[in-house]
Amino acid sequence: MLERMQAPPIILGIMSGTSADGIDVAVMRMTKKTELLHFLSLPMPPELREPILRLAEPGVNEIELMGALHVRLGHAYAHAALQAIEAAGLKTGDIAAIGCHGQTIRHRPGERHPFTMQIGCAATIAERTGITTVDDFRSRDIAAGGQGAPLVPFAHRRLFASEDTDIAVLNIGGIANITWLGRDGSTSGFDCGPGNMLMDVLMLERSGHFSGRYHVLHGRLSPVDGIGPEQLRIKALDKRIAEGVKEMILATSATVDGEATAHFIARRYQAENIRISRIARGVPEGSELEYLDEFTLSRALDQRVIWEQLG
Repeated sequence: MLERMQAPPIILGIMSGTSADGIDVAVMRMTKKTELLHFLSLPMPPELREPILRLAEPGVNEIELMGALHVRLGHAYAHAALQAIEAAGLKTGDIAAIGCHGQTIRHRPGERHPFTMQIGCAATIAERTGITTVDDFRSRDIAAGGQGAPLVPFAHRRLFASEDTDIAVLNIGGIANITWLGRDGSTSGFDCGPGNMLMDVLMLERSGHFSGRYHVLHGRLSPVDGIGPEQLRIKALDKRIAEGVKEMILATSATVDGEATAHFIARRYQAENIRISRIARGVPEGSELEYLDEFTLSRALDQRVIWEQLG
């Protein structure tokens, strides 16, 4: 029993992002250098994704919808957690705790009475798995006067900090954010503007997002249910747009989104007097998702930036 208590704990983390397109699960052994034991990503069931996106906008009967979706999403998270535990060759008794961020449906840190709200019932997850489950990660920071975002500086400090040099980490999701990891132990993080939000919306519109009949592999649309790229390309675009313009929209939006992202990133880096020379990226080199390249960011920062591929 004593040996088990002294063993590094295994923690399972659950996350679903603002696009609500999937549920990600990471099983980690919390040693001095965090060890990833298994990662699992499951598509968000269409019967959950549609009401999640609907609930993210003001509407009628929201409390009724939220209450039911809160529990249904808890069951989906629990299912993903159990599947990840099995795939990792572990048992539920091996997991010390589950951390579940939940699905954000409102984030209003700038209001007179600031608040943030995530759904995905932790009690349901705990009941289904028998594992202690922790949630509601953002509220305390907002109560203390913070923005409740970004959350990633905690992970960045553990994964990338160095005692020999200052490090800035750029994370480009729907919203881009920066983490500063000082060699003196100081840590700070802030959102710096739009990331891939516009691209995400246009890709969803391009491919028929509510049907769930597409997926992206290494930055390229792949046929699903017999629907190929040509059908996806023309399916959802507004018929009022001339045929000759349709093919230009995504490429133009990629350029605009990349330039906007680079501009906001550069402005915040310069405001904080941060200079960078290398950025790690997780997007496959040469993919269609690589809309923000080193040249765009170098131009915005007025200095040479070199990408380093993660993984």
